[in-house]
Amino acid sequence: MRDNIPYFFNKSIKPHTIDSQFDIEGLDKLPEVSIAYFSI
Repeated sequence: MRDNIPYFFNKSIKPHTIDSQFDIEGLDKLPEVSIAYFSI
């Protein structure tokens, strides 16, 4: 982080977000998952 902005040394070369292979078009529903979070 630099001045509250994420700073990356290298550009990501892997596809992500809308360019990824993840597709939910053929799914009726997503599986239920548990989420755990905490703060210090």
